[in-house]
Amino acid sequence: MSTQTQCFQFYKLTNLLSVAAIEAVILLLITATALFSQTQEVEKLKQELENHPQPDTIRINRLNALGEIYFQTDLKKAEEVSIEALTLSIKLGYKRGQVSAWITKSKVLVYSGYRDKAISLLLRADSLSKEINDKDLQFTVMHRLSLAYAERDNREAVRWALKSEEFAQQLDNKKLLFRAQVRASEAYTNLSDYTRAMEYAIKSQNTGVLANCFECEVRSWGRIAHVYTLTGNYDLSNLYYQKQLAAYKKTNANNTLVAALYNNLGENSYRLKRNYPEALLHFQKALQLDSSLARREVTTIHLADVYLQMDSVQYSFQYGLEALRLAVLADDLVLQTWVENILAHAYLKKNRPDSALYFASLGLRHAKSVSNVEHMYRNSLAIANAYSVQQDFKNAFQFQKLSMKYRDSILSNDTKSKIAVMEQTKEMQRSQTEIELLSSQKKAQQNLLAAISVLLLLVVLTAIGLFRINRQKTQYIHQRQLLISTVQTQED
Repeated sequence: MSTQTQCFQFYKLTNLLSVAAIEAVILLLITATALFSQTQEVEKLKQELENHPQPDTIRINRLNALGEIYFQTDLKKAEEVSIEALTLSIKLGYKRGQVSAWITKSKVLVYSGYRDKAISLLLRADSLSKEINDKDLQFTVMHRLSLAYAERDNREAVRWALKSEEFAQQLDNKKLLFRAQVRASEAYTNLSDYTRAMEYAIKSQNTGVLANCFECEVRSWGRIAHVYTLTGNYDLSNLYYQKQLAAYKKTNANNTLVAALYNNLGENSYRLKRNYPEALLHFQKALQLDSSLARREVTTIHLADVYLQMDSVQYSFQYGLEALRLAVLADDLVLQTWVENILAHAYLKKNRPDSALYFASLGLRHAKSVSNVEHMYRNSLAIANAYSVQQDFKNAFQFQKLSMKYRDSILSNDTKSKIAVMEQTKEMQRSQTEIELLSSQKKAQQNLLAAISVLLLLVVLTAIGLFRINRQKTQYIHQRQLLISTVQTQED
């Protein structure tokens, strides 16, 4: 990249930063407010636990509630609290508290890189929740199992998501059904099955409408937008993200949701528009709003990728190595293969083919283990480029052919997915029109009913008024006749 181009990009970045200064301050204030609210809740629960040292179910429930909050901010404290709740639950034979503690502990285990242990714990929780016949806990355990299998065994993740969907249908609980369908859409996305991913994203939107849950409907827009991004339909993707952003501003959505949206907007900025300064601003906003491990895992990879595209290799290494550390900590092979590919390309820019070959080979191995064809293609291509720099043209040609094989597979699948998604878009638009029509009909019926009610009220009031007038008239006639009769009697 020329010095002139770099200066121009720097100029754009500084201008964007100055324009966004006020917005950044507002975001910091929002973040501070949310953190203050969360801190207040933690302090309240800690005070309640201090005032209630008795080893009973009340204490266990409060410990589990505190563990859920700590999970967002402090994994060590979340684990400590869940262990206390679990120990006390087992001692008292309080099985509901035991399952809740297992759920929190399993979440900590997943984010600490011990997915197998987390899955084992959740399977025990699944059996115990069935034993006590707690429907809400049964669903939560199924949902967590689908999340625990994500990025490790995505087919098993899909199986548990569909199982939770069926269970929610049996309960006739629309909000639980919505959560299950969103999870199914996410799981199918991880399998690169974008047709089914879009199918379940649309299902979740319709379920949100039926549940009269606007927040659910708004969340489903994010899923629809994400699938459009993955299939290259950036205009439709941005349309749904902007709808989501407008809704979040109106409903004061929590920081986690808004941060995820800014992350997605940033991805579209650099993939679609190649507007890297704008993408950086979106990613920084995401991290300001949500500094949790889950957010940092993904957004840090995006930052490494953007800086790589900008030829800022130093920053690409900085964020890439941190992203790899987080991905390994989370035992997430999809994230690992993604960032390993970025690091391989960064080393190629530094003309260090040995290091590039090391990271690309790792990335290819991890991509194969999770059946992720896109990263098989990207890493095999990086290997070919590294061998080419080393002038090992035999291996370079071999991996070039392999990368083309993966690319052809992706293009074939993408074409099918795009056609299917286009058909689903038409169906979705038709369904949306029907929903709007039904909504307008329902509103018209409500207006008619209101008008009839007012009319009936007027008729009743009129009848009452006429009755009173008639009664007064009757009393007047009766009194007049009585007076006439009295006068006649006196005359006689």
